[in-house]
Amino acid sequence: MAYSMLVAFNDQPNNPIFDKFLGSAIKIDTYWESIGIKLSLPIISSLTEKADSEYGFVLEGAELHAFKEEVIQLEKFWRNTTNSEVAPSDEFFDDLVDVKSGIEKAIKHKLKLIIG
Repeated sequence: MAYSMLVAFNDQPNNPIFDKFLGSAIKIDTYWESIGIKLSLPIISSLTEKADSEYGFVLEGAELHAFKEEVIQLEKFWRNTTNSEVAPSDEFFDDLVDVKSGIEKAIKHKLKLIIG
C-alpha cells in the first residue's frame, strides 16, 4: 500500500492545499515507523496501523503540534545516523521539509491533516 498526506478546507475536499505522497508501506516502516518505535514517538510509530483504518489517520489541533515535533525528532535521528546502509536519500529529507510545511498549513488554517 502507498501512503499520502492531505490537508484541505472542509468545503473544498477535492482541492487540497497540501497533498504529499509519503511512500510505500516498506518505506514508511523502514524510515518512519521503526524509528518512531525506537524513539518512542507515538504518532509516527502508528502511522500505517491508523492510516489503514476506514477513515485514514486524522490529526487535528494539539495532535498536529505533537506530530510536527515528532517529525523534527525523526529528522534529527536520520541526520545523525552513521549507518550509510540504511540512511535515507536526500529526497527523504526534502520530503520531511514538505511534510512539516503541510503540518504548518493545517495548524495555521485549523484544518485536519489526513494520512491514508
